[in-house]
Amino acid sequence: MSYNLSWIAIRGLTPTEALDALDDELGRKTSGETLSRRACLGELPGGWLLIVAPGEDALKERFLKLMAGRDGIACAEFETTMYSEAAGYEDGRRVWRVVHDPDRGGAVTHLHVEGEPPADFLTLKARALQEQEGDEEVDYTFDVPPLLAKSICGVRAEDYPPELVLRELVRAKASPDRKPGFLARLLGRG
Repeated sequence: MSYNLSWIAIRGLTPTEALDALDDELGRKTSGETLSRRACLGELPGGWLLIVAPGEDALKERFLKLMAGRDGIACAEFETTMYSEAAGYEDGRRVWRVVHDPDRGGAVTHLHVEGEPPADFLTLKARALQEQEGDEEVDYTFDVPPLLAKSICGVRAEDYPPELVLRELVRAKASPDRKPGFLARLLGRG
């Protein structure tokens, strides 16, 4: 089964801080194998908070703002197009990024690098290029960005730690003193 998702891992952010900043609540439990169509939150060993979302949702400002003043990792894995990327953040600023996009780069071995990725990048890249040699049916370079992210925070889309519990993020209900929006009033719900 192929997947198309993104995730961020933020060091030192508590679930309560994230929920307050997002104005969200925790919903039902889900697992890495059966991710829902909603963004999910979980805690990783080592003080990392993980947010996994369908498509590129985790890479949008709504979630990236949680990195402000913190260190973190952002990652996207789209198996349907074989696009992957990983980026590192320090004090809320992106300091490196590695992208694999075979459509843009013109080759299955394409890797675009910004900034200075961690040293593990060179080892992962060399291994992927060696495995790729003579094999045009498998895209080994696709794994480089997610494996680089995993080397830092211990997670990747297809390889969640068994103790990880993910819970759906659900928008908090509007407070009673909040006026309903135009559409709610139009439909008689406010």
